[in-house]
Amino acid sequence: MSSLNNAELLIITIILSLFFISCMVIAVQLIRVLSKIRRLSAKAEAVIDSVESAAETIKNFSAATNQRFPLLHLIHSFFEMSNKNKSK
Repeated sequence: MSSLNNAELLIITIILSLFFISCMVIAVQLIRVLSKIRRLSAKAEAVIDSVESAAETIKNFSAATNQRFPLLHLIHSFFEMSNKNKSK
């Protein structure tokens, strides 16, 4: 092989190695981002479950008491219970 062919081969090898290294870095970063998204979605599901549970509780409470403003009645009941516990 001539020296020109060796130089071309060296340049192509360097370019390919840089390409593969950059692909590996991008793959690692992609895995990190995906794991963060997975954790974030798990937290979002927990929040949604909590909100659904609270809404179901208020709905059941309003159906049981037949109040026009069930949330206000629930808060009022909470404060009444709190005051009873303080007086004991």
